[in-house]
Amino acid sequence: MRCSPGGIPIHIISVFRFRLADALELAEHAVAAPAHTTTLVDGEPAGPALLLVADDDGVRLMSNGLPSPPPTAHQPAACSVRAVFAEHVGHNPPGHSGGDLLVALPLCRPAARLVEDLRAAVSHGRTALVITVVDGKVGLSTVTVPTTFNSPHVD
Repeated sequence: MRCSPGGIPIHIISVFRFRLADALELAEHAVAAPAHTTTLVDGEPAGPALLLVADDDGVRLMSNGLPSPPPTAHQPAACSVRAVFAEHVGHNPPGHSGGDLLVALPLCRPAARLVEDLRAAVSHGRTALVITVVDGKVGLSTVTVPTTFNSPHVD
């Protein structure tokens, strides 16, 4: 956490929304993959994970499963693997105000199986995965959003 010149704490908060079905597709890939990248995120145990990446190319989720899935036709040319980009919520494109970000979201920890939570959310009609980053701590939730998912936000 940073402080303003007057000593008031400034919290870095970023909120990203992804299509849940697309995020689950990446999670299923990571779980089914025979191998996983382990060198990208320090301190994370080996195993299947979704990778949350925020940089100059945008905010996206990727699978750490190997071999990597190919990109879709709708992805930017610079992206050489399948990625799910954050949806625009509000007037500005999604971004992270704290600089580049790389977070591993483990899918199969013994105490918390994120992939099962994502499957259950889809089966209950949830349509979006919301990831909140506050001062480096990550929170996840699933929600149902209106069917006009890509419509611009109007105040």
